[in-house]
Amino acid sequence: MDTVRKEKEKIGTPYYEGIVSFRALVNAAKSGFNDRRIVKVLYSKEKIERNPSEYSYVRAKSFELSFEIQVLPGEIIDSLSVGSNHGGIIFTATDRSIGHFD
Repeated sequence: MDTVRKEKEKIGTPYYEGIVSFRALVNAAKSGFNDRRIVKVLYSKEKIERNPSEYSYVRAKSFELSFEIQVLPGEIIDSLSVGSNHGGIIFTATDRSIGHFD
């Protein structure tokens, strides 16, 4: 497992991790701060059982912002993330556009 994590640190992971990052992207998109969009959320089945209200929030945002949610066992979430403080939620998002400077 440590070898997998070290490899991911070298190449980077395509996932953002944690509810704080999720809320930041949601708020940035809603405010127009940037055009980055959440594409897919991977959510821990165990996390739903521990905190159903947070899952309800993420699910409501999925309808509002049109992204997919996939519920998976926590071990899979752990294997896909680099950090250990993701809290049972990781997600992919589009790149942010950067304007031209004149």
